[in-house]
Amino acid sequence: MGSECTQIGEHVDYLDVRVQVETPGFRTRVYRKLAAQPYILPFNSAHPPHVMKNIPFSALLRAVRIYSHSENLAEEIEKVRVMLLLNKYPPAFIDRHFKRFFETLTREKDSKLLLGIQHSEFREKVLEPEWNKKEKKGIDFNKDILLHFTYTPSLARFGARFHQIWQEIFEDTPLSGIPVILAHGLTDNLKSILVHQKPSKTAIKDIIETVEQ
Repeated sequence: MGSECTQIGEHVDYLDVRVQVETPGFRTRVYRKLAAQPYILPFNSAHPPHVMKNIPFSALLRAVRIYSHSENLAEEIEKVRVMLLLNKYPPAFIDRHFKRFFETLTREKDSKLLLGIQHSEFREKVLEPEWNKKEKKGIDFNKDILLHFTYTPSLARFGARFHQIWQEIFEDTPLSGIPVILAHGLTDNLKSILVHQKPSKTAIKDIIETVEQ
């Protein structure tokens, strides 16, 4: 993990955090290896919209949790923006979800409050494990209808359209009040097509016993 931090200016790196000794206290920031590449899930990949929306939000959340000083956080926010641009995220999309993060945390649509004198207060807030966690509604398998489908970009609005048609057809019928939950799976990629998982030990043992017999 590195040498002990005993003098001002020395630092220690652990996972994705760099801790630097200062007077008084410490300064924390994101640590990246020299060989690290600014690669994240590309915007044009075949993933549902909610996955793409959460990537800018999660990147900013990680930064706020790690950075102890607002001036360093401001630099990291711009690095996150560049990383998203390099992975084909549209500028308007980035701005919209940056604003969503700032508004969720500070109730303002820009970073002024977060990077101001209240920075430590907001950082303490996001360090709480339950911050911004939403209660998930459970599935009643005796009542709810679970619909599985394979997601592709052409089906980006499938969920909204499906619920609209469902209500139009079954309005004023007993089915109108039954929740329909959409569960998507991703299309097969090269890894899932070409790479097969290793069989379980039980399966291997059964094969060996069969051969020996």
